Amino acid sequence: MSPGLRALRTELVSRAGLLVGLLSVTVALTTGLMRMPPPTGPSWSATFNEALLGLVGLAPVCAGAVAWLVQDYQRRGIAALAGSSPRGAVGGALPRVGAALLWALAGYLVLLLISAVRTTHRGLPDGPPLLLVLLATAFLAVGAALGWAVGAVATVRAAPPLLGVALFVGVYAGSYGDDWVGRLTPVDRMAVYRSFLQPHVRLVLAQVAVLAAVAALALCVPLAGGLARRWTGLSAAVVLTGAVLVLSKTDPDPTEIRAAPRQPACAGSGVVVCLRPENADLLAPSSTALSAAAAALAPYLPVPMRFSEPGIDRRVDHGPGVYVPPPEPGDPLAFEAAALAAILPPPCPRRVADASATMAYGDVLIWADATVNGPAGIPAYERQRFARILAQNVPGQREWVQRHLTAACS
Repeated sequence: MSPGLRALRTELVSRAGLLVGLLSVTVALTTGLMRMPPPTGPSWSATFNEALLGLVGLAPVCAGAVAWLVQDYQRRGIAALAGSSPRGAVGGALPRVGAALLWALAGYLVLLLISAVRTTHRGLPDGPPLLLVLLATAFLAVGAALGWAVGAVATVRAAPPLLGVALFVGVYAGSYGDDWVGRLTPVDRMAVYRSFLQPHVRLVLAQVAVLAAVAALALCVPLAGGLARRWTGLSAAVVLTGAVLVLSKTDPDPTEIRAAPRQPACAGSGVVVCLRPENADLLAPSSTALSAAAAALAPYLPVPMRFSEPGIDRRVDHGPGVYVPPPEPGDPLAFEAAALAAILPPPCPRRVADASATMAYGDVLIWADATVNGPAGIPAYERQRFARILAQNVPGQREWVQRHLTAACS
């Protein structure tokens, strides 16, 4: 075993190293078990995203632990002694920093295990979900680099916990942000990865580049002066500038629609329903709900004869014929609502800005539900009005639907 690996192993099992490991694993267990994953259906992206969300607590622990270990390394005079050796002060600190980072990665593995147990997924993950693992590793590396920089220059004992708190507050607040804040924050607490969604590949790669550049800039602080420090800083500045330019032209939405599967699961004769293979167990209730809704609404408006999940026929998440199945098979009402949304999607979802337009579309949905399932679902205060509408003949109801759909786009 090389001297470097021997020193790393020694730091891993030292008293300080074991304390950092215990803290990292405890924080990972706590954050992983406290959060309840949202229902998404089978999705590896949701699994990796849940583990990434746990880094909101773990990355600040890594940063604070590294800062504390480096401070101790400086305070006890070990850095001065190592500076006179061939390894130098930076080489002497590497085993401590590496041990803290490895314990943080162990905590991340705990988060991954908890997420894998608590979320639904099938088969093996493909490339885009695995990018979230790369993003998580880069995030922890940035925490370690920031801790090394603070520990190398700050002598105040409160500096390590203050760094951890500052990083936690910044990342937690940024995880709810949008636009530039959302682009620069590697964690997004608002993203929900349904089975037809995956991480936004271009956005994640740009975020990894930003994190790598920030880590390199932070490492310029403990590096001794000279050519290595200048080249590291210059390279990091160039990478950071390029990554920020890419981010400025990238959609801040952390998700994008997956490509079509090679063999979608399809069912039906008159009304055909196609879902992703991992959602094959949802075909029967989906086909039943869509067939019933299509038969009831066909006299009044154009009804597609083929329905598919986003990405199978079109890479959009709404529109006539785009069907988003419920994440779980147990609720028939959820399938009925999904069927109505596929037949009568919001006509102008990005233009609806006022209450009258929203009410017009809501009225169409109430009418459609009553046409398919009977008047039981009509709100009590609206029953008389909708009873008059449903009593009209087919041309009258068809004209009423078209008028309200037009109003929903006004």
